[in-house]
Amino acid sequence: MLNLELESFEKYYLNIKSPITVKQYIKYIKQFFKAVPKLPEDITKKDVRSYISDYLSSGRDVVNITVSLPALKLYFTFLNNEAGEDYLDIKIFEKHDYPSRSFKEQRFTSYNDVRKILKVLNKIENKFIRVRAKTAILIFATTGARKREVALLQLKDVKINEAKILFIKTKNKKPRYVNIPPITVKAIKKYLELRNSRPMKNSNYFLISGSKSNSKSHEGLMINLFFLIRKDIPNFSFHAIRRGYATELLNNNVPLIDISTTLGHQTIDITVKNYLTLNNKRLDNSRSSHPAFRENNKKQGSENIVRFDDIVRNVKGLQ
Repeated sequence: MLNLELESFEKYYLNIKSPITVKQYIKYIKQFFKAVPKLPEDITKKDVRSYISDYLSSGRDVVNITVSLPALKLYFTFLNNEAGEDYLDIKIFEKHDYPSRSFKEQRFTSYNDVRKILKVLNKIENKFIRVRAKTAILIFATTGARKREVALLQLKDVKINEAKILFIKTKNKKPRYVNIPPITVKAIKKYLELRNSRPMKNSNYFLISGSKSNSKSHEGLMINLFFLIRKDIPNFSFHAIRRGYATELLNNNVPLIDISTTLGHQTIDITVKNYLTLNNKRLDNSRSSHPAFRENNKKQGSENIVRFDDIVRNVKGLQ
């Protein structure tokens, strides 16, 4: 019965919405009925409330539930119109008090952690693959670039003489320069020497040396690197390196606007909410900058201050 209704729902909305959107709707509707094994006409408001409550209490990302509710609303609206009566009051899908996103502690990879990753990569026997992997990780760690930005990096955009990298394929479509430290420059030079000595070095892409390169080859390179590191470091992720880069900059007193611009974010809010990790030492230093912390120092220092009036008074006493 459910499958027949879903088929009718799908055929109807394929004339109105894109196939990808309809496919997503079907996915969330099936997810709901898997959790609530009832016929559509037997679903009650209590079932919907319980589904939402159970989903949120499970600790799963709230984004899925906020996307699935519009799909369910559309589905039951369709059923109500088809049946000529209300299966379910669709207002139940409209107003709910739940957080805009579930809390999930963000992992970040510090520069010290990056050193551990580089040691793991030393295990790779093939010299070219080893050097390429270490170079890629250093670029991640010293530029804060996204995975796709590094994967699609082109040779002409790596400015060795200027110690800069130009990222063209960015998320917000705005190219940006990031300066790189000597350790990254040295790694890039070593990698390019090996790359240029290999056959089929016609690719314009930095990390792909073959003449035939496409989106799959770049994706495959990153997937292989990811699982290679994960064998020794289970919590590894490329994005954690990006977060760590942002946090290291903040800990070294780099202004938020500069961090946000370097990461290629459209707003500082994105940087603050999703990338910067709490640091107790930094917090203590920040709070210690309050004027009240300098109050005792002022009093203690004032006892040793030599005033001009005192000098004059002493001189007169000597005369």
